[in-house]
Amino acid sequence: MVVTGLGLKMSLRDCIDAKKLPLAFVTACQNFSYGAVSIARAHHVLNELSNYRNGDDMNACAFHRILGDIHDIDVQYGEIMLDKAPSNPFPWVAGWSKLDPSRAPEGKHILIIDTIGVG
Repeated sequence: MVVTGLGLKMSLRDCIDAKKLPLAFVTACQNFSYGAVSIARAHHVLNELSNYRNGDDMNACAFHRILGDIHDIDVQYGEIMLDKAPSNPFPWVAGWSKLDPSRAPEGKHILIIDTIGVG
């Protein structure tokens, strides 16, 4: 197993002897494209799940988009489809451990916050 913070192509080119890997895997890595969309992601370990102020329905769900209204989603994804940076990006929040406790240390919870952009 290889864990790296470098990009896929740089990891393959500079950190691994490609001759020791299956040719199909090396070819797939060389042909990989990151695309136009990027995500800034932060992982947080919490002592307890988030308790949202706007009601039980919000707390019952593990995934949230924090935005003004549905129009904001339409505009953001429309801009991304045109390879434009979103004019008003919004964070996406996921409490993965609400659905799968194995994703967090015992007695803790994970909260992931993503902001989607183009770059």
